Amino acid sequence: MSNLAAEVVRECVMLTDRLNLNLTEGELMAQIKLISERSDGQLISTLQDI
Repeated sequence: MSNLAAEVVRECVMLTDRLNLNLTEGELMAQIKLISERSDGQLISTLQDI
């Protein structure tokens, strides 16, 4: 799953770069990790939301 997250985030960063939104892969991965940790066993759709 983490490989899929990294791939999706890389694609998002390419798009945000084109839109001059200045988001980094590290920032996005940190947010995904935080959301995942807070979900406490719940099935989340974070990658789908991205």
